[in-house]
Amino acid sequence: MPQSVVAPPVPSLTRLGLSVHADLVFRTLARFGVLTATEVAGSLDLHVPRVTAALDELVAAGAVEPGSGGPVDRTWRARPIDQAIAAVISYRARSRMKARRLGVQLARLEDLVTLPRRVSQETYTEIPGIDPVRARIAALSASQNHEFLSMNPGTRHDEAAVRAARPVSHMQFVRGVSARSLEVPLPPSADDPTVEHEREARAYGRRFRELDALPVRMLVFDRRTAILLIDPAHPGVGAWEIRDEPVVAKLVEIFEAHWERGYDRTRDWIPPMTMSPRERDVVALMAAGHTDATIAVTLRVSVRTVAYTLSGLMERYQAKNRFQLGLLLGAQAQVPPADPDGTEEGTP
Repeated sequence: MPQSVVAPPVPSLTRLGLSVHADLVFRTLARFGVLTATEVAGSLDLHVPRVTAALDELVAAGAVEPGSGGPVDRTWRARPIDQAIAAVISYRARSRMKARRLGVQLARLEDLVTLPRRVSQETYTEIPGIDPVRARIAALSASQNHEFLSMNPGTRHDEAAVRAARPVSHMQFVRGVSARSLEVPLPPSADDPTVEHEREARAYGRRFRELDALPVRMLVFDRRTAILLIDPAHPGVGAWEIRDEPVVAKLVEIFEAHWERGYDRTRDWIPPMTMSPRERDVVALMAAGHTDATIAVTLRVSVRTVAYTLSGLMERYQAKNRFQLGLLLGAQAQVPPADPDGTEEGTP
């Protein structure tokens, strides 16, 4: 048993909003001084994982500080009582402010579904900064098993965002996850990395639909966890990770309602009639997200034939790459041009 040290009375941290176990761990450290998690667990007759969770809570609240040692034998010390109490009060004030901010954001969706008035503090986490958000998305993608939903209300992604999203799409494909994305269409740009990423995602099996307006930017993993931007206008601020079951269920309800109204722009797309039948088949499959290899298998031709066909189309339409070709043909497909001779190119 650790030797007790003289310490002033400790006010109840549970009255300040911390858990019972956090209160017990803090009292133990305040009484016995510097201890490891294992020593604290022995003193309180608790399992080490429960003590570790309480220490995480106390560190977040600013009530304890790490001492020496590595991940296994690290020691911990309680901050002076007055400093710890002030830190916990400040932490709880910040937590209440975060809850209000999240409540305001959820309230914007009240006209779509009836959301719970309050979200339990234990079921949401603030993730500050864009890089930690991307890391968390990657971690959630690695552990999901069934379904991925995303909604993007017209935000154009930069190269860094696309670079981070590519392994996520591949991971979903490998794990057999069903993936759907709702997007607000943006003016086409051959240099937009989103175009390439969407084509890759389609090749992996993700389905896309579009609407002129969407209410929120969000990601939902296996209908259990949702990622919601703190400030949709400034993604760099960070995001909320929400695990509250009723809230996530309502966000899924919002997604499904918009998905039903969405439109897949490749669904009824017909390539321009000035192409030969083979060219039209190749371009239609390319627009649907197929790779050269899967186009070759579908049409029963060689991969080289597919490459030559696309190369000829790029030269004819003066496209710098295949994505630009898709954009050019997509624009023309709105009003298919008539062939001057009244026949398809390559036919008698």
